[in-house]
Amino acid sequence: MLVAYKRDQLQRRNRTAISSWSDLLQPSLKGRIAFPDNPREFVGIAFKTLNHPGIGFNATEADLAAAGFDRASVRRRVQQLRSQARLFSSQDHVRALLAGDVWVVIGSSTDLVPLAERTPSVNLVAPRDGTNLWADIWVVPANAEHGHLNSGPSPVLPSWLEFCVSPARAETLNGLR
Repeated sequence: MLVAYKRDQLQRRNRTAISSWSDLLQPSLKGRIAFPDNPREFVGIAFKTLNHPGIGFNATEADLAAAGFDRASVRRRVQQLRSQARLFSSQDHVRALLAGDVWVVIGSSTDLVPLAERTPSVNLVAPRDGTNLWADIWVVPANAEHGHLNSGPSPVLPSWLEFCVSPARAETLNGLR
């Protein structure tokens, strides 16, 4: 997850540049942030705004309790962050930023890196207090029995994988640079 924001919008209103997850809680950003429409991602972002080094995106209730956060305080933080939102979308978030409906967008590098590359007024940040990383991993289980014609994995699988990770193809995908 990355954060993109309109630098000119924040500067014009004397707002602090975004550098950490807790910066999303600035009162001046109320109703000006687009969050992913994934509840798990949103709660993970709320966890990161707690500013505790031991709390990550996938913290458990036990992790939160060990860090001194009870259920009520975490619920309040989630509600506080929710009040900052104008939009929950993983489809229209970039369009909302470009239209000026929001000043800050949280999203994947696949969406936000090309946006920042083509829009000089957009800053892109991986918050200094950490972010969520994910990768697509393709595997064929060692005991796969029901693949191509019930005889294991498809014989074209190696060619497909080679195509997907070829340098020419990787140039078209921002995440594989």
